[in-house]
Amino acid sequence: MGRTGRVAELCAADANSAALRGGNEGNLSVNTRGNEDELKLLAPFGPTIIQQRPDLTWKPTEKATHYVISIKGYHLKLKQTVSETRLQYPSNWQALKYGSAYEIEILAYQGKQPISLGRTTINLVLEKEAVAIQEQAAAMRKLPVSLSEVAVELDTLYMTRNLFHESIQFLELLRKKRQSNPKLNQLLAKRYFQVGHPELAEAILEEAQLPTRIKLPQKKGWE
Repeated sequence: MGRTGRVAELCAADANSAALRGGNEGNLSVNTRGNEDELKLLAPFGPTIIQQRPDLTWKPTEKATHYVISIKGYHLKLKQTVSETRLQYPSNWQALKYGSAYEIEILAYQGKQPISLGRTTINLVLEKEAVAIQEQAAAMRKLPVSLSEVAVELDTLYMTRNLFHESIQFLELLRKKRQSNPKLNQLLAKRYFQVGHPELAEAILEEAQLPTRIKLPQKKGWE
């Protein structure tokens, strides 16, 4: 999907576009292993991220007293115990490296007894892609156009590298500021469906009084 309208005029393709198309696509994996009661990561959304210090959130496990979070990668193993369903990436932890894959493991405990487990693999984009995307996103946000038009174009930009989290974050921000609209609510719901969170999508659609059934294209992998 290409740029259209005013954004197309103000933000034409530049030298960074080549960098966005380059590099390896990497493995895409967001599914956890185990039964339906296992832990599921809520954020970051999607298999590919741009943040080197991502904050993590996950669904609560009934009767859990605390959680042990592990991040494992090549020559990297980090672990933290928390009582809430959120981990703000510690400032004293080593930053994740661009172009690398990491397994996030969340183990819920009831006292000393482990009761639920979830695993997710995330992949960081290459550094040159991260720089190009961040520069283009910053330029788009400064354009003299409506936020709704910027949101659509940002979504297009982010989805060139399957950066669901970036798009969802911006769409969520507009909703919180009451600057969203039916089209953006449907786009947000679609992204929630695509990252495996239909409950979040349905909540958005019901609140916005939109149809709770969204026709999605047959997926042959991540868009």
